Amino acid sequence: MITLVMDHTTSQLPSNLHLGNINIKINLTMTTTNPTTGPMTNRPRPSGNPGVNGKTIPRLPRPPTIHTPVRLDRLLQAHFKNPIHSDPSSKPSSKPLTAFSSDYTSHRHNHHPRRSGSVQSRGSTTTVPPGHVPINLQDGSREEWARHVRAMHHPDRMRAATELSADERPKPSMSMEQEEYDVAMEQLHQVDQRIPGDIAKKAVQLFFSTGLLPDYDLSTCHVRELPQTNMLALVMPLPDISRFQMPPPFGDQQSHTWALCHGTTIHTSQLILMEGKIRPANWSFHSDPQRCHLPTFGAFYIGRQVSNADKTFPSWAEQELLDSMEKKGKGQQEITVGAMYRGSRDHLALKAGGNEKGQLNVAEKGIVTTPEKYTIAHSNHVGLKFIALKWADLKSSKSSTKRTIDLHDTDSEEVNYRPNEERHSDRRRG
Repeated sequence: MITLVMDHTTSQLPSNLHLGNINIKINLTMTTTNPTTGPMTNRPRPSGNPGVNGKTIPRLPRPPTIHTPVRLDRLLQAHFKNPIHSDPSSKPSSKPLTAFSSDYTSHRHNHHPRRSGSVQSRGSTTTVPPGHVPINLQDGSREEWARHVRAMHHPDRMRAATELSADERPKPSMSMEQEEYDVAMEQLHQVDQRIPGDIAKKAVQLFFSTGLLPDYDLSTCHVRELPQTNMLALVMPLPDISRFQMPPPFGDQQSHTWALCHGTTIHTSQLILMEGKIRPANWSFHSDPQRCHLPTFGAFYIGRQVSNADKTFPSWAEQELLDSMEKKGKGQQEITVGAMYRGSRDHLALKAGGNEKGQLNVAEKGIVTTPEKYTIAHSNHVGLKFIALKWADLKSSKSSTKRTIDLHDTDSEEVNYRPNEERHSDRRRG
């Protein structure tokens, strides 16, 4: 049996251990047992437990203890198999324990090289020897941004709606005569009985607010069926007036013609109808070029290339675009504006890059398709053709056979409409 006991009576410290940055000074003694016994310890003491014949069992004597000094460093060497070197000249450190961890952290971080182009490397300053020119690749990108932002002054660029002042924006009408409104609603219902009341009301108020009604001929409207998305669309062709005339083609030559559909809100459609143009997508300007968005040259559409002989919007393109754009987030807005583009150059099909890259290429190409399957057309070369309002076709077609509903019917068609609990229980049993 070995016991370590602290000896507080000695003033000399036999061992001075140095563990890293921590100095430990300990004076220890070891207690060992001596098998020899004196004459007074040979007499066994009774244990008090009776034996077999009623005699008590003698208790073995307790050996005396002898205090022998033991060095802790040797015990640690034998246990860890790692010699600890004592340094008698070392002094105890006065640092707190948290200081050692911070030293280790800072030492570890200093070994990581700074990455090129990081904020630290851009902010660092180096001394350039005489006759040398410093290398700074960041200034090049800043000048590139500034050069692109200056594209907002391009001579063939139309300003976005956010660049207009309040006085430059058209003001829609806020009221209409009751009699003219009732006549327009009746005429629109005569076009197709499937037009819901709320759709007819929105269409009539939109054309009144933009000054197209009461002179607009509502008999030219029609309803287009969209079979892929099970929708119906009220198509209202725009009149042949000055603000809806086709602009000159991009590059002053018509070699390519596109049919386009643009989804927008009811408020923005008022401004589009009053101006007769679809302005470029909105962007944010900032005096710092690196925090400024790039100028835009066109709006986003769903487009199809059509024949150059088409002077009006082809009916097949009208149905295909109205149907397919319902699958896009941009096409699920309240109003759809149909338009056409003419230009001298073929479109640029981008397979990568963001919208800003596409907008900059519109200035040179006239029309660009993005990786998200959108089409960006130059706003100065797009003419408006129609306005469309869509709604879901929830009624059964005339050709479908009507079938009475039997709540107790259990044919195979009901499998798709079983409750979740029943379907889950079948899956667990299987």
